Amino acid sequence: MSEIIDYISKHVNPKYVKSIAQNGDIYYTDEFYEAMYKKTEQENLSSVEAYNSLGFDTQILTEARAHAARIRAIRKIEKKKAFEKNPAAYDSDTTFEQMMERYTKGEMSRDDLYANMAARLIVLEEIHKGLKKTISSFPEEKKK
Repeated sequence: MSEIIDYISKHVNPKYVKSIAQNGDIYYTDEFYEAMYKKTEQENLSSVEAYNSLGFDTQILTEARAHAARIRAIRKIEKKKAFEKNPAAYDSDTTFEQMMERYTKGEMSRDDLYANMAARLIVLEEIHKGLKKTISSFPEEKKK
């Protein structure tokens, strides 16, 4: 490990760091960005207060780094999607068992699995709504 990495690693919270580059750039985890966003946007802490509270020393790492981390956190969280892939692009007729089999064989990524499961869920919810309407439309005598 280089001297820069050694030095920086003493002033960060390793829980929130993916890696530290040779030039001193810190690559944060998704968990860091979520925590930074929460502290600055929901708890109204300043960038520096939030960065320090998450275990990063701005005396060493600089306040500018804290400000940059806040900006990246806002961008990342506000652009976050529920699904990386569009559920509409998947076959809703695929059963859960078929999806899991394809996933465990490596034929489907986790993002594909989630999107496919969402597609299936959407269709099943619509079927359920339709059945509820059909059942409620029967005359009272037929319900008994």
